[in-house]
Amino acid sequence: MSLLCYRAARKTYGSVTALAGLDLEVAAGEVISLLGPNGAGKTTTLRLAAGLVRPDSGTVTVAGHPAGSLPAKALTAYVPDEPAVYDRLTGREFLAFTARLHGIPDAAARIAAAGERFHIDGFADRLCEGYSHGQRQRLVLASAHLLQPKVLIVDEPLVGLDPQHIRIVLSWLRELADAGGAVVVSTHTLSTVEEVSDRVAILNHGRVVALGPVADLASGDGLEARYLSLTG
Repeated sequence: MSLLCYRAARKTYGSVTALAGLDLEVAAGEVISLLGPNGAGKTTTLRLAAGLVRPDSGTVTVAGHPAGSLPAKALTAYVPDEPAVYDRLTGREFLAFTARLHGIPDAAARIAAAGERFHIDGFADRLCEGYSHGQRQRLVLASAHLLQPKVLIVDEPLVGLDPQHIRIVLSWLRELADAGGAVVVSTHTLSTVEEVSDRVAILNHGRVVALGPVADLASGDGLEARYLSLTG
């Protein structure tokens, strides 16, 4: 069953074509990683799924609902490449605000679980304005965790994280998919792709130039060589 589906999705910004007719499905139980050079269309692909932008033509759906619609948003969590938090809230207040915004009934239990998972209790009662990049990233990931999404969209999730928390995040991505969710990750870290992903989509100039299981794309000279041959 496909939880996220792009059909001939096209997006331009002025004279720049970010996506030139994307066809892609992400199934329940799957982690798919997007690879590509800067400007390849990865972030636009994620933003379309999150409903932050709309395709100029074609469709993007989440569990059959148009991306950005209320039913789609109820199933989706999006973690951008720059962790956005409210500087004048504490981390704990930020999570409580997120829970109220989404109408989460068992908020206290979910906040506690997310805080424990991403080790934020040590700084959760300080104002976010004093957080390091890694602490902000962990807080934003914790806020996505408490939503318990069916579709998780993550842009460069490991930037600023230490090895311990990289391991925690990768385990969470895999667990979410194994529980029946769909995960889409944009990253430049090939080792991450090979460890956690089921499939890889390589984008270049707004088009998917390769799509398949990690093992297939990594066969021969390896994933890095395949990536460079298609994008260099």
